[in-house]
Amino acid sequence: MADPLVDNNNGIVEATLLTGAIRIELPLYIFDGQSFEEPIRQLEKEWTRLLEQAIEDRQRPNGLQVQRMWAPIDLYDHRIAYLELSLCRVEQQASRLRLAAEASGYFADIFDLYEHLCNLYRRHLANAHTQKEKYVNKLKTSQA
Repeated sequence: MADPLVDNNNGIVEATLLTGAIRIELPLYIFDGQSFEEPIRQLEKEWTRLLEQAIEDRQRPNGLQVQRMWAPIDLYDHRIAYLELSLCRVEQQASRLRLAAEASGYFADIFDLYEHLCNLYRRHLANAHTQKEKYVNKLKTSQA
């Protein structure tokens, strides 16, 4: 079996195309007789540069990635604001209900529900702060 390309000092001397049992001698004029060494080196340098750049680009987020990283942070900011406002309102209602319960002796069962609701809002609020911090830290580490 013949080699498809025979070279001498990086120049093509003979070229053969083999497909199954068919052997075709390619004319040498299609290969301009020049050495492939320098173009291959340039191609190798360019590929190396492109591959290194791709790694750097993946490590450094672009504008769209940063914008996408900010989106959950903004959502958690809105959620935190909503939960703080809701907790404040529930605490005000619980305070009014406590005064009414002390004065009349009624509403004690409802007051327990308000306390449970306040605790629930506090847990959700703490969770929202924790989740927001995770996204903020992720954003900081990606930009470092």
